Amino acid sequence: MQDSKISNKFVRRIKIFALLSACMMGQSLMAAPATVAISKSTLAIVTQKEGIASGLAHRHIIVAAKWIASLDLKNGVATNHLESGTAKISIPSADLIVDSPDAAQGIVEVLKSGKIWDPSSDKLSPENAEKVRENMLVDSQLAASKFPVIQGSGAFTDCKKSSDLLTECTLELTLKVRDRTVTKTLPLSLKNQDGEWTADFLGKFKFSEFGIKPYTALMGAIAVTDEFVLACRLAAKEG
Repeated sequence: MQDSKISNKFVRRIKIFALLSACMMGQSLMAAPATVAISKSTLAIVTQKEGIASGLAHRHIIVAAKWIASLDLKNGVATNHLESGTAKISIPSADLIVDSPDAAQGIVEVLKSGKIWDPSSDKLSPENAEKVRENMLVDSQLAASKFPVIQGSGAFTDCKKSSDLLTECTLELTLKVRDRTVTKTLPLSLKNQDGEWTADFLGKFKFSEFGIKPYTALMGAIAVTDEFVLACRLAAKEG
């Protein structure tokens, strides 16, 4: 009788061990939500210029404001290193900030690293910002009254540590502007310092991909090029 009790206990332990092992093998990633630090993050687009009178025009940095975001990170159980993640972002069109040196300050470092913006030669023109903003929101452009929200979602995978602080991933980014959705595959750099993640990326899109005709003036002598750059620095903490 005693031997039977010992045998049953042994069998139960084996079953529990097998169940735990199966769970670990079936779930190699542990998901953890992260809190996005909006005050330390910046989303922006940068426009280019063309035309025979382009010297009279300016490039623009247009920064998102009052946006919200969610972020989930997935760590490998065995390695405890970041493996992948997902993010969602919602940006109110009417609250975009045009050519503000203060608002753009958080993204200039990313733009400079990507050779998109040279602070020594590229200058913002805040005095024209309100006119640019009005033109940007009309029906032929963002149509903010019909499409009040710009949406973005991303899934990053294939993450590999390149140093103790830096992780390089592949980002599949989907951007919805107006009623058009465009997906691009981009490199993503993530830095982890003192428990805080900072994610940087740059992506090239075209206004025409979203059904938008770039702004022109003086019969095309001054024009915004079709291509623009989407830049992001997203700061977040796990938990």
